[in-house]
Amino acid sequence: MLNITKLLAGQKYKGKSLARLDKITTICYTKQYIMGNLIFQIIGGILSFWLAVKFVPRVEFMGEIKYLIMAGAFLGLINFFIKPIINTITLPLRVLTFGLLGLVINMGLIWFVDIIFPELIIPGIVPLFWTTLIVWLIGYFLGLRSPKRRKVIAQEKQG
Repeated sequence: MLNITKLLAGQKYKGKSLARLDKITTICYTKQYIMGNLIFQIIGGILSFWLAVKFVPRVEFMGEIKYLIMAGAFLGLINFFIKPIINTITLPLRVLTFGLLGLVINMGLIWFVDIIFPELIIPGIVPLFWTTLIVWLIGYFLGLRSPKRRKVIAQEKQG
């Protein structure tokens, strides 16, 4: 991809510098990336809970499907807004434990969603672990398809 700043450096349109377009493009791209990432997190949470209910023994959902969608969306919102803050605070411990604390943090967040939504039933640590593993895998594969990731891959192919 061409660097817009280099391309527009010194060029003018109607007496105004075109370098401002780079800032506008960056802001629009950032908003698009943030919204795309938020939507991917929400879809990932919904899909993860649905797969956990279908395939993990003893994980059940008692209630209407709209509550499962709400629980998954809530997990996606937690992963988008709160998890980066927790990961930043616990970074030294995550480094010391070779990332194992990240699994514990994910399990805690899913347990929190389980407490908030009584329709979602995850009894015990083993079903919670498998549900967390599903959430992690879905998040990983959806992260590969995020808008920023696709743009980086496209830039590598061009270069």
